[in-house]
Amino acid sequence: MTTTDGRPALLNQLIHLTNIGNFQQALDAYLPVIDAGKPNDWHINYWVELLHYVAKASRAGRNNAQAITLYRQAIALHPEKSLRVNLALCYLDQHEYDKAEELLGVLVAHDADFSYAWFLRGQGAQSRRQWNQARTYFNQAAIIQPDQPDLLLAQINLARQLCDWGHHAAYLARAWDLRKQSPDHPLVLLEATCNIMDNDDPNDHRLLSIVRSQQVQSTIDPTRVFHHTPTNSDRPLKIGYLSANFIRHPGAMLMRGIFGHHNRDQVEIYGYALTPDDGSIYRRDAMRDMDHFYDLTGMDGYKAAHKIHADGIQVLVDMKGWSENNRQDILAWRPAPIQISYLGYAAPMIAPWIDYQIVDPILVPPEEQESFGPSLIMMPVCYQPNDNQRPITSPPPSRSSQGLADDKIILACFNNPQKITAQIFSIWMKILQQRPKTVLWLMVDAPETMQNLYQFAEQYQINQDQILFAGPMASTDHLARLSLADLAVDTFPYGGHTSTSDALWAGVPVVTLRGKSFASRVAASLLTACNLSSLISDNEDDYLKKILDLIDDPERLTGIKNYLRTEQKNLPLFQTAAMAQQLEQVYQQTWQIFNNA
Repeated sequence: MTTTDGRPALLNQLIHLTNIGNFQQALDAYLPVIDAGKPNDWHINYWVELLHYVAKASRAGRNNAQAITLYRQAIALHPEKSLRVNLALCYLDQHEYDKAEELLGVLVAHDADFSYAWFLRGQGAQSRRQWNQARTYFNQAAIIQPDQPDLLLAQINLARQLCDWGHHAAYLARAWDLRKQSPDHPLVLLEATCNIMDNDDPNDHRLLSIVRSQQVQSTIDPTRVFHHTPTNSDRPLKIGYLSANFIRHPGAMLMRGIFGHHNRDQVEIYGYALTPDDGSIYRRDAMRDMDHFYDLTGMDGYKAAHKIHADGIQVLVDMKGWSENNRQDILAWRPAPIQISYLGYAAPMIAPWIDYQIVDPILVPPEEQESFGPSLIMMPVCYQPNDNQRPITSPPPSRSSQGLADDKIILACFNNPQKITAQIFSIWMKILQQRPKTVLWLMVDAPETMQNLYQFAEQYQINQDQILFAGPMASTDHLARLSLADLAVDTFPYGGHTSTSDALWAGVPVVTLRGKSFASRVAASLLTACNLSSLISDNEDDYLKKILDLIDDPERLTGIKNYLRTEQKNLPLFQTAAMAQQLEQVYQQTWQIFNNA
């Protein structure tokens, strides 16, 4: 049977299912059709189209291996450009960058003006940390098709990672121009202009969250969303932690001590991993300390939500928000009656399926609370958990082994280099100018980033020996190395989060610049929880002054360091068991509210 457009009705039904996001239904119905083979009365083009849409459904359902097989079958029959591009996308999803590069290289060899293929080559190179190659590919795509929002966003991200602030400013300005010309606010332009790395406006962060949630909502069939009714129960409350960070990741380091401290008379703990096992202690310990642990990697949103719902989870804690590897496509199906955003996203987490967001009064002061959509849960002291059993290699290494001189004041910033802005780096250069016996110590291992920072420093007549770089290191050794610093200096507007806790745990004071947004206020929250609010600045002049004053008062600086090291486990920030208990109280309270509604 065919339809008025000439396509077989079977094929049109498949296209409809994939277009409305019913990917699992499409796979259940059409994988058997593929197994049975092409009907004799079908034109080969229709069969290729069917393979393409089932592959599309497979990729959307997180089964990239199956999608790759189907695309290969389709390409063998009809090697058209769009099929090859989709196969390359699957390879990128699988982190098979060499295969993607080979395929895309063939495409541009046949069509040098294929902008999208150049763009994808850039993404692959960036993922492999081949920074100059990525820039070359992105530039080639821009020559062919300038002002593409996806490309602008990629160029902004790359320039930020490399501290290439001249290009970053130019790309960002162009993104703002395009956004002003687009009253409907395309998501990719909001991603570029509202990013918490550059933007300190909570209202822009709110707008970005709303548009992101609308996009996810448009893929959800409302008739299949799970519904919940109040049910009182004397059994322990079932808590689910949904996260891509049950791996070697800063979020896992923060939460590592919490799961084992939960009171099993009150709560039953489920872990739902969104990334494969990396063999790290963080994955191992999460699996050990939870009552149940499941890997949802590769599972489509509805199937994963069905699993969580079938487990009877009463409170689901999403630990990713809109950050990398998030799975809001799972939460949008409403697998649990209460869904809470916590820790993984430093901005308003606004979506119809998020009921609460856990914060604290420093992160979200009263005047900024309207920027947040869900009900805010205010932790009594600080929102951030910490593992107070984190070991630090002892004795620490010598300064000389790290390239640090004993007669210098060491200012450390081990935040991700993409958090360093020209604005904050300029302040650091003024400090190095005014106090020549200071050294800036940064966590940077990309030669391209180092070179950009050195070139910027030359504007202030700063010698290269006043800026030193450190590479990645195992956590216990990193903390010992960090303890060699005299003072940590924070970035802005995206300040240090786990890195600030690392410094404080290692006994190193931190001076921060507090802004308006969640991301710029985390360090202030952590310092307050260590009774060090005197190290919080609210403007650039005060930030500079506080750092200079500490450099000039080594006795006071030594006193703060000694305070951190002697009082370490008594500080509110490092009360792991108390934080676990506070979280349990939050979960119980939200459950009571739900049952009494």
